[in-house]
Amino acid sequence: MSSSKMPPIHKRKFEDYQPELHRSSNPENYEVVGSVITAPKKQASHARDLPLVSNSQRESRDEPPQDNGSSSHASKEWQMVDRKDKRKPKRKKAGDEKDRVKYPELTYHANVTAPIRIADLQALALYALADGIGPSWVAFKHARHTRKVVVLMVPGLERVMFDGRMSIDEGSDSLTSFGEEESNFNESRSRDDGFRAWRNAVPAKTYKQGNPMELKVQYLPKALQPLVAIFDDVWQVKAPGDSRYAKLHSPIQAMLISPLPQSRENKSVKGPKPPAEEKGWQSQRTAIADFIHTADDLRDAEYPLHPAVLDGDVEAALLEQERRAKTGQNAASGWVDTRVSKFSDGTVSSIATEQGSITSGRTVYAVDCEMVLTSDDKYSLARISIVDWDGTTVLDELVKPSLPIKNYFTQFSGMTSAILDPVQTSLSEVQSKLLDLFNPQSILLGHSLESDLTAMKLTHPFIIDTSLIYPHPRGPPLRSSLKFLAQKYLRREIQQHDSRGHNSVEDALAVLDLVKLKCERGPKWGTSEAAGEPIFRRLARNTRKDVGGIERGVTSAMVDYGTPERGYGKEATVHIGCESDEEIVKAVARAANGDSDGKVVPGCGVDFIWARLRELESFRGWCNNNREYTTVDKLHAFRPEKASAPDSAATREESDLPVRSVESDCITDTAKTPDLSVRSENQSLGSRSTTPTLQSTIASTVSHIRAIHDALPPCTLFIVYTGTGDPREVGRLQKMQQQFRKEFKVKKWDDLSVKWTDDEEQALKRAVERAREGMALMCVK
Repeated sequence: MSSSKMPPIHKRKFEDYQPELHRSSNPENYEVVGSVITAPKKQASHARDLPLVSNSQRESRDEPPQDNGSSSHASKEWQMVDRKDKRKPKRKKAGDEKDRVKYPELTYHANVTAPIRIADLQALALYALADGIGPSWVAFKHARHTRKVVVLMVPGLERVMFDGRMSIDEGSDSLTSFGEEESNFNESRSRDDGFRAWRNAVPAKTYKQGNPMELKVQYLPKALQPLVAIFDDVWQVKAPGDSRYAKLHSPIQAMLISPLPQSRENKSVKGPKPPAEEKGWQSQRTAIADFIHTADDLRDAEYPLHPAVLDGDVEAALLEQERRAKTGQNAASGWVDTRVSKFSDGTVSSIATEQGSITSGRTVYAVDCEMVLTSDDKYSLARISIVDWDGTTVLDELVKPSLPIKNYFTQFSGMTSAILDPVQTSLSEVQSKLLDLFNPQSILLGHSLESDLTAMKLTHPFIIDTSLIYPHPRGPPLRSSLKFLAQKYLRREIQQHDSRGHNSVEDALAVLDLVKLKCERGPKWGTSEAAGEPIFRRLARNTRKDVGGIERGVTSAMVDYGTPERGYGKEATVHIGCESDEEIVKAVARAANGDSDGKVVPGCGVDFIWARLRELESFRGWCNNNREYTTVDKLHAFRPEKASAPDSAATREESDLPVRSVESDCITDTAKTPDLSVRSENQSLGSRSTTPTLQSTIASTVSHIRAIHDALPPCTLFIVYTGTGDPREVGRLQKMQQQFRKEFKVKKWDDLSVKWTDDEEQALKRAVERAREGMALMCVK
């Protein structure tokens, strides 16, 4: 029965409805609902919405009450009936609810005290498009309805530009007097805000010190103010690195290499877990000669250098000769060099090399030694073991030290007085055998082989060290132990004889097998890159429904300078190479919206885009002066001297030092230099081209960001991140450290051109910590 049939409530006396009940009880104990007389309230207290009515009144409850003075309607029999729902039904929106688009939305419930990581930004993109896990630092509502994700890397922007600590006035590229150090800035924040408010004649407001920090137009320079119309907050991002050892890691790899999912099968395995291998890992068979270390690698690992390694570098050869004489590593101290006159003597002609051979015609020997401590507090050779490529033991001899033994280190070397006392073989006899065994085509393998060569008092130009080709996850100077590498990569237990010490033959075989595995799997095997997979490949494994409801793989695009189809971008669906930031903007718009014919870019565009703007980075001198950017110095010929580096004493060459390794940022092999002929937004099109300034370059970069945002379709997650902070001071200090290491073992302290003390060491760590301060902007269009 509909509520429209319900009669109106008549304002009549209670006894008109039920005179008998009125005479027998107080009417206040009863409740009137329309024409229905309910039971006493105390009886209906447990069911308000279910009133009790008599059987007789149940039939006539729809009729108006009649006052006939009869009590025949009264009855002691009661029945529970349902109350009519008077609530109006919800009005359904037009269209099927499943087809309605739920708009994605980013919300921040509370301040994140710690900076987020670039890996968190990557996880956010994977959560929107693939199989990522929802982030805890931001609430992403209706994330699965995100149509596209665009990640734009803009090196050169800094958070200090947004909070007033850095002035970007014409020709300026330095921190303001409001506090170069973070601690000074925090202590004087309130005073700075008051001064800034007084200067700008605006009410004093306190900056939001948490993460994210709200963008306020009154605090932003004019060049950055257009960003307020797009983004609400600026996030503090911690770039990858190791501040303890003053290392900066690649921010590009942190975004484009995703970690592999953890395996559930290895939770019960004790010891080091086996290496994680990405799905579809493609082994790259590599010749063993490609792993031979260069002179710089050996010098950094403190190897005694063979003269052939420095063939052609006369100055470096003289410095090494002086160093070896000073440290007692020359012929006068009993040292010998293998019979290799030139480094090129180790090359084997292709005619004599079997096709597809890993050894490439070279003879390979794995070496391991056991040492004891002698009376001169130096380690002397006690046992040497050598195995060839087939695993056959070529040499295994005990050696009697020339000086009295101070400590046998039995728990490690396995040597005792009972073992070494009968031995008559001397070190010089062993050296003679080694000189006959090793030739210019020989390659020596070992784990931390520099200590073994020092004990043998021998140098050789062709070295492969497993502690270097299997780098420690935290980078040098840390090294993984041979036992750890054998457990992790070979699933083999070695060095288990605690009382009898190590077995040098067993260790040499482990080294040999590690190198063989490296040659079979490829150069990236055993490195941090092997523990992840390209984000483009991970996206392609997931599926999405297109407009027609057909499932397809998630598509992606790489937009960068040069040839982005190489390096990290080779797994992307679409590759677009550019020569300027303006071309980058057009390419991103093309990748997001698609081509009309769909030949290069699908007609609906791709789902994920990674791109990079580089003109601001080049202007500020943040580019790496390596093989990727051979003409980077020309970029700074147009820049004012004030913008060269934070330190006025730093030269332009020092400002453009390679802060990271070539592999870390080398996305393309033939990347072209960005065009610095940028134009300020306030500059008319008909005016003459002037020398770009920091302010005009930032304004141009901001206009590019706005243009990309305007070209994106709705429901697109747009992320802008900088990667790192200013790396120039890190590069300057790293160059000082390298120069100091070259001269320290050769020259006297007063004759050093660069002195590296604890002050410089702490300054380098602080510079790395500052360089790791990146930032990010994000929104959903």
